[in-house]
Amino acid sequence: MQSRALPNLTRIETPTAWDHKAEYPSRSACGATEGLTFEVGPGKAYTTPRDVPWIKLLPCDVVKIYYRPAAYKDVIFIGARGEKNKYITVTGVPGPNGERPVFDGVDAISPPATGTGMSSVFDGFGMIIISRPINIGGGLTSASYGYKPGYLHIKGLTVQNVRPPASFTSLSGTVKPYAAFTSGIYVAPAEHLAITDCEIANNGLGFFLKSDQDYMAPAPDYLGNGRQSRNILVRNNYFHDNGIDGNTSLHNAYTEAIGTVYEYNYFGRPLGTSADNIKDRSAGIIFRNNYIDSAMHNISLRDPESNGPYEAIQKDALGEDLVKYAFVYNNVFIQRLIGANGGIVIGHGDGDFGAQKQFRYGKVFFYSNRVISKYDYLMYGRDGAPLFEMLNYNRGTEVNALNNLMYATSATASGTAANFSLFFWSGVANYPTFLDATTNTTQPANWINKYIEAMPNYGNYASSPSNPNLYTGTKFNGTGHTGLTKQTADPGFTNFAAGDYSLKATSPFYTLKAPLPTEVTTRTLTPSGEPVLAPFKGPALP
Repeated sequence: MQSRALPNLTRIETPTAWDHKAEYPSRSACGATEGLTFEVGPGKAYTTPRDVPWIKLLPCDVVKIYYRPAAYKDVIFIGARGEKNKYITVTGVPGPNGERPVFDGVDAISPPATGTGMSSVFDGFGMIIISRPINIGGGLTSASYGYKPGYLHIKGLTVQNVRPPASFTSLSGTVKPYAAFTSGIYVAPAEHLAITDCEIANNGLGFFLKSDQDYMAPAPDYLGNGRQSRNILVRNNYFHDNGIDGNTSLHNAYTEAIGTVYEYNYFGRPLGTSADNIKDRSAGIIFRNNYIDSAMHNISLRDPESNGPYEAIQKDALGEDLVKYAFVYNNVFIQRLIGANGGIVIGHGDGDFGAQKQFRYGKVFFYSNRVISKYDYLMYGRDGAPLFEMLNYNRGTEVNALNNLMYATSATASGTAANFSLFFWSGVANYPTFLDATTNTTQPANWINKYIEAMPNYGNYASSPSNPNLYTGTKFNGTGHTGLTKQTADPGFTNFAAGDYSLKATSPFYTLKAPLPTEVTTRTLTPSGEPVLAPFKGPALP
């Protein structure tokens, strides 16, 4: 590498209130001679990714990893930081048939123990690891406390097989099996990070991003930004088969940040019967234009936890608590059987479980989504296909649902379709009506063909002396669904039997035009375009 300045590991950014806008990676401020390009692969300057001087990357640098038939077995640690409009880019260069370069965790090798900045704390935690560097050498010392990797763009890679029983070579040179809680991409913490156009599959966790309490801040609450992740974009990726059967802590994606946007991703099913598809504890969250195919929860919006007291008091650009609202719109959700049981589309809060702080409150805005349920009715088991699991009650939570098409059908030709249940147990909702300007009539703002108010609880979670935290749903009143009518018309799928869930122009979905709430419009979160229905079909980055 040519001689140039060492990276500045003392840069600490003063955060600003999140404005509910996706931050797209930009290199618009990079000068013509600014930044180096590091090429990795057969016949290139760097044979393998481990040869790249990752810790010395500077704003505007590009690392190109070329496809080769053999997978790369390199664990890489990234502690670098770009600048606004000067993102550092790590990009896969596809093969002759569009093949992405593959990072494979089976027999992977950790980076050298010195000179990379990777702490032994992260040994075996992932294939691509992003965190604050320490004990580097070569003219660099540990990064200042509060420094975070940032302005990073990871794109065009396949990351796979980072989970037991596979083994890896550790920082110390010892061959070890992975622990269960490991991931394809592991981040702790980062800010201004974009993960795009990647396939993330067959790992313990697909993508894991965390925040932590700021232990340099005053006790007792440790409120601070020093270890807080911020401004995360997950776009146009293909997640599938992450998790370990029977493990409830491993999912396709698990994130906790301030300001997280998931858009245009295709989420296949996670592995096993216990995982969520996406679990998120962020303050400030947008899910839009994704395809999400079943799990215990398609999206599990649990309470902020690792830096919960700090995240819970963060405001958006309009001065409101970020934990007050979640925006879930223009997605396709598929509900299927998970083992012998069914899953739930949206979980919200931890209720009496976990930290029991119940930081989330307010409204879940669920609009312009398409929900397809494929359950056979089973008395005392699958009476309903639950849409929402609302666990927090301390400050009140409500589902605000409009302009959604929800279609329940059977899983088998001989089965009877289970009803949607508006809630798992019970809940509070707003399913409004609207005035159709074409017909001058009042119409339901949602299209649904079968539903019951709440799925009966046959003791799976019943309160008992031995388990007092669990309850049967008495903490909510089940109101707010008077704007629903059971529809009998054709929902208008292009070819439902063949799994084509695109909609004909005549679908009643396109007649659902209830005005959006002011909380949506003032944040410019109006739906646009179509959700993805296949991997890597999202639009190019703006």
